Amino acid sequence: EDPARCYANNVGGSVRLLRAMVDCGVRQLVFSSTCAVYGSPDVLPVTEATPLQPMSPYARSKRMVEDVIADLASRGRLQPAVLRYFNAAGAVPEAGLGDDDGTSLFSRVVDAARDQRPLQVFGTDYATRDGTCVRDFVHVEDLARAHLLALDHVAAGGALTANLGTGTGTTVLDVINAVERASGRLVPWEPAPRRDGDPVESWADIGHATRTLGWTPRLSVDDVAASAWAFSGVRG
Repeated sequence: EDPARCYANNVGGSVRLLRAMVDCGVRQLVFSSTCAVYGSPDVLPVTEATPLQPMSPYARSKRMVEDVIADLASRGRLQPAVLRYFNAAGAVPEAGLGDDDGTSLFSRVVDAARDQRPLQVFGTDYATRDGTCVRDFVHVEDLARAHLLALDHVAAGGALTANLGTGTGTTVLDVINAVERASGRLVPWEPAPRRDGDPVESWADIGHATRTLGWTPRLSVDDVAASAWAFSGVRG
């Protein structure tokens, strides 16, 4: 909704940071990128060789930063690990860590279960198994482990670009069902029009991350739902 702010933050802020790193001789970088750089892929699962076709200002801004990083790396200025998250989700309620702003799908579904206010499901007529979009939800604790492994990788002289997901597609209705199991409550929802820039289906091939970093996700969609529901009790 605010492309200028998105580009100023993701591109402008990143370029300033990268220039400071180069000036100070800091070469090792782990960059949080996104599966959104792939857009709506024609072939699934998505590999790192899948063509980049970003569909939104956010996705295009991330692609731009990846290009800057690649140019600096090609000139020996950076040694990067570019991690393309699929859909980061879940919480660590015992540490008070989770989604506070309520904008992610899991937090919105949890809020609907807790408050019993209907959730809007954007698009229910897609050519998927239940008509809703398909995504790959990876728990934040699994992502954290991947970051530590990526830091070790670049510290040892390596560099990589890798997808981080679970390798499994999950529909919006699957997420609703998972939260219902975790909460013991029905989630009220209602159909809403499709949103511009929403890919129909996207899930990861995580083979490169597994082979290069020795990383595989340990937590399931049900684990994501349980942690998000528990965190909703922490944040009140």
